[in-house]
Amino acid sequence: MNRILGFLAQFSLWFGLSATSLLIGFLSISTARVLGRSLGRWGWRLRPGDRQLACENLLHLGASLGERTRARIARRCFEQMGETVLELISLGGKDVDRLGPPPRPGGVAIAGLDALREKISALRESGSGVIIISGHIGSWELAGSIIGREYPHDSLFMARKYDNPVEQQWLDTLRRRLGARLVYQDESLLRSIRLLHSGGILGLMTDLDIKKMDGIHVPFLGKRAHTTTAPARLAMKTGSPLFPLFVIRDAQGYHLEFDDPIEPAQFQGEDEEQIRAITVATNEAIERAIRRHPAQWPWMHARWHSTPEVVARRKLRHSLRSVEGEVRGA
Repeated sequence: MNRILGFLAQFSLWFGLSATSLLIGFLSISTARVLGRSLGRWGWRLRPGDRQLACENLLHLGASLGERTRARIARRCFEQMGETVLELISLGGKDVDRLGPPPRPGGVAIAGLDALREKISALRESGSGVIIISGHIGSWELAGSIIGREYPHDSLFMARKYDNPVEQQWLDTLRRRLGARLVYQDESLLRSIRLLHSGGILGLMTDLDIKKMDGIHVPFLGKRAHTTTAPARLAMKTGSPLFPLFVIRDAQGYHLEFDDPIEPAQFQGEDEEQIRAITVATNEAIERAIRRHPAQWPWMHARWHSTPEVVARRKLRHSLRSVEGEVRGA
C-alpha cells in the first residue's frame, strides 16, 4: 500500500509540474512575468514566516534600515522571485531561441554579452580555466544558460540535486532547454578539475547555506556565515582566477555585472589561510552585488542558520548514521 501511495504522490507531482510547464510555456514571457509578480505578492501575504525572516535578515544591510523600508524591499523580493521563476518556465517552453542581446522583442534581452566574451577571453589568455562565482541575484538560472550557450563545449555550471527525482528530472529538462550544462555538487570534483586544467569554465553559486558541502564560517553581510570553500580549493588546485558575474534585472530585461577577478596567486600564507582569504574575497564580491540590488536577493533564505554548533551537530549525526550502517552491514 505504501508503494502505491508513493507512486501516486510522485505521479501527481509529475503531472502538476508537466501541466504547469505546458501552461506557462504557452504564455508569452511578458504575461508570465506579470503572473509571477502576482504569485510573489500572494507568497508575501500567505507565508508570514518567510515574510518575517526576510524583514529580519534585511537588518544585515544596516541596523538603521527602517521597518517600512525593509518591508518594501522584502515585498519586492517576493515579487522578483515569482517573476523570475515563471519567466524561466515560459522561456523554457518556447521552441525558438528567445534569449540574447537587446533588442529582443518577445524574448529576454541580455545586455553585456560582448563585454563578457572579452573579459573571459582575457582571463583565459594564460591557458588556465575560469571559475565563475555568482549568486541567487536577479535571474541566477540565466547565468548558467548564458555560459552554456556562449561556451557549449567547454563549460559546466555546478548545481545541487533535489531529493525528489521527479523534481530533479523536471528541473533538468528546463535547464537543458535553456542551454545550461551541469555538474552536480555530489559528483566527483575530478571532472571540474579536469575542465579547469584544460582551460574550461566552471560556474558556482556560493551565496546560500550549502549544507552538503564543507565550508568555513566567514563574514557575509556583517555576520559570520557557513560558506563553501570549494571555489577557493579549486582555484588553488588549478591556478584558475575567480570571476564574479551576476545577471541583474532592469527595465529592458537583464544586464550583466562583473566584479574584479580574484587571482589565487595574490594571497599568501599557509593553504588554509589562503583558502579563508579567497573565500572572504568571494563573499565580499557577492555582498557588493546584493547591496547594489537588495530586492533581487532571496532574503527569506535562512542564510545564517548553520552556526558552528549546528554544523557540529550535523556532522555528529552523519557520523552516527555511518557507524550504524557499518554495524548493520557487519
